[in-house]
Amino acid sequence: RYRLILSSEKRGQLTLIAMLVNRSNLDFTHADIRLITNDESGNRFGHMTEAVVRSDFGQKEQTKRVNEVLLTTLKTGLAANSNQLVDLLSANVAIEKQYTLDVYGRKNINMSPRLALTFIAPVDLPAAELSVYEQDGAGGTFISGNAWLTKTGRNEVAHLLLNEALTVRVERTRIGQRADQTQWQAVVFNDQQKHVTLFINEHDANVLKLENQQGVTLSEPNQIRIELAGGTRQTVNYTAIYQH
Repeated sequence: RYRLILSSEKRGQLTLIAMLVNRSNLDFTHADIRLITNDESGNRFGHMTEAVVRSDFGQKEQTKRVNEVLLTTLKTGLAANSNQLVDLLSANVAIEKQYTLDVYGRKNINMSPRLALTFIAPVDLPAAELSVYEQDGAGGTFISGNAWLTKTGRNEVAHLLLNEALTVRVERTRIGQRADQTQWQAVVFNDQQKHVTLFINEHDANVLKLENQQGVTLSEPNQIRIELAGGTRQTVNYTAIYQH
């Protein structure tokens, strides 16, 4: 399980812990324990690793890639009928906050995007559940969201999709129609007092065409990126071209 403690708007402390449980009467205090991150297509919030015990005592290994899995050899043993909490990673990472709205269909909508956090993986990261912690005004710490971190390679971008936003919302209205082309107007509201970045993904559209608007760009053929100052709103006009 991961914990990401946000120390500021742009920094966070990423930790990874594992709970080792030995329910048998066998003593493994003189054995190496290897954690293997395998297929993550099963229950995402279930056990995504398996522990393998070996009795040979070679050189201790760090996390490394073996074909398509990640292998970590722990520098610990495990006594009979015992539990042990193991720290696997602690790293300070640069955080970027974004908002993402996935749009399907051609109806008018009034929706809130979801908050997303991204950072560069400092090492190979196995797939696991992640909890985000923030501090309130009194200095207390609370869980502000949960996400699933997929298996991410070193120096790749880790993407965490969290809960729906309370301070950013989008109203999309159809303002024109011609054959397979639909003209949309999206009004984006930012109730925060700080700048935000919003991505609108039009999944049913093949290509989008934007009018020339400050702070609005086309990141991909069907993705709009909007830079929005704090306490403001932005009107975005665009055309979506559909195949059918």
